[in-house]
Amino acid sequence: MFTGTDKYGFAERRRHCELTEREAGDFVMLDLPTWSGTAELAALSRAMGGYHIPIDNTVGLEAGRKLAVWSWPKYQEYFNGTAKVRD
Repeated sequence: MFTGTDKYGFAERRRHCELTEREAGDFVMLDLPTWSGTAELAALSRAMGGYHIPIDNTVGLEAGRKLAVWSWPKYQEYFNGTAKVRD
């Protein structure tokens, strides 16, 4: 929402398993064309790495998206100078 588009257009080059193994593997390129796809890839990596069970990721992605939709108008008020202080 902040950028006005889901397009991310980034690619990350790194050695596979470099964060979890003593000996990293070959270089791989992670294509990250969209913000939502990048979030889904991060969730999948956590499930496959055994850090979370898949339902954690499903619920977390859904909650994060709902929170973004709810909070974005409030953030915009701060950006455009119309935010009001609560009493």
